[in-house]
Amino acid sequence: MAGYISFYKLDEWFSNTFSSDEQKYMIHTFQPFSSNDTENCLTSGTHHSDNSCSAFLVTLLGWFYNKNNIELCKKIATKAEESFSSQENSFIETHFYYQGLIQFYYKIRDTEGILEKVICLCNEAISIAPKVATEMKKDFPKLPRHIAYEQLAIILKKKKDWKAVIDICKKAKKEKWNGDWDKRINEAELKIKNDLSLY
Repeated sequence: MAGYISFYKLDEWFSNTFSSDEQKYMIHTFQPFSSNDTENCLTSGTHHSDNSCSAFLVTLLGWFYNKNNIELCKKIATKAEESFSSQENSFIETHFYYQGLIQFYYKIRDTEGILEKVICLCNEAISIAPKVATEMKKDFPKLPRHIAYEQLAIILKKKKDWKAVIDICKKAKKEKWNGDWDKRINEAELKIKNDLSLY
């Protein structure tokens, strides 16, 4: 075996974790460099990367987001979490690591304990957001969307915790992350006002 799997020393994990059919599907689907589905950079060829193992696994995870691949994605996500080390990852890598896991786990949020896991991941991502913003501003004049802030705002809205929605959106806005923060804040403030009018 070669490719990225060998570069990240994931040979044993890949061979023992996935069935033969899953391996073939992953090799066929993961095509980061070409639309030519005969190219296999996952388990053949010589490939290198400056990214950490956990960053690679979260990138790999993103290639398989759909309802038919939930179990396969769980295996990748679990390995990404096992491989993660804050000492080995830059703030930018850590940011996208959390983002990838949040996007996957929210899809299966109805599974017991998963919504709480998503909230925890969001809070972890938000805790480093100012440092990530500082790094991003070195290369980009405008910050992108922040998935953790957005996802947490959505979760809090569904819980009808309007004060928390306002607080989190104001924090995201202050840090200048792109998003419809004013709209979310105004909606939450209106909900609080309407709730107070009932008393």
